[in-house]
Order: sequence, then structure tokens, then C-alpha cells
Amino acid sequence: MTDTYFRCPATITVGWLAREGTPAWQYQFERPLPGTGSASTRHSGELPYVFGAPQLPGSKMMGATFGPADAEISKLMQAYWSNFVRTGNPNGEGLPNWPQIKAGSAEVMRFTPNGGVVSKNARVVLCHLYQLSIEERLAEAR
Repeated sequence: MTDTYFRCPATITVGWLAREGTPAWQYQFERPLPGTGSASTRHSGELPYVFGAPQLPGSKMMGATFGPADAEISKLMQAYWSNFVRTGNPNGEGLPNWPQIKAGSAEVMRFTPNGGVVSKNARVVLCHLYQLSIEERLAEAR
């Protein structure tokens, strides 16, 4: 379900944007909300981090119990999002480079319990098959 509803549509969209020369970056949030009993991430689970909840003492946004590592992830994400809003590029001084998606590339910024890590999108082959199916159906509809 994650591949079908979230990961592949995002991967395909950034690929199309890159092909047309539009700057795009892709991320994957991999931090289960601490204290919720879940071992996996959930849709919208990054929102407390983007909005700074882990930096607020005693915050329980979305039922989470945030710790110091969560505050650091939140600061990192806020820095990237703020740069993107200001300049159209998430990268900035003192931040690990978040690679822009280029046609044919598969790099993604992964926000993990240990911070930001750039790696290959492990599902890119599956998403390519999904893309071929979509493009085939679009061609039939014309």
C-alpha cells in the first residue's frame, strides 16, 4: 500500500519533473513516532518534526513521546524546509547535501532516527514498473 499510494506516485512525479527540467527533491521519513507502540512510520508522521513539536518540552503531538534525538531531527527538517521556502532549494550552509533529482537518478533523503541519510531509493525498480503501467494507460486513453 505504501508503494502504491505514496512512494511510487512521488517517485514518478519527481522523475517527470526532473525530465522537464523542474528542480525537485525527494525524501522518505523513517522515524516511527516514539512512545506510540508503532514500529513503523505512518502517513503524516513527519509533520510534528516539520512544525517543531519535538523541540517543545512535554509535547505529545500525535501521541508521541519525543526525546533529544527527535529534537535534532526536527531542527534538521526545519532547516531544509525553511531553505526551500526561502530559496527554492532545501540545501544550505552546514547541512548535509540533499541531492536534487535528475532524470534517471534515484537518490532520496531519508530522515531516520539517526538524522538525514542520502541513499538510493530502494523501490525505484518497482516504481518504474508502476510508471510504465500508468503511461500505457494514459496512451490508451488518448
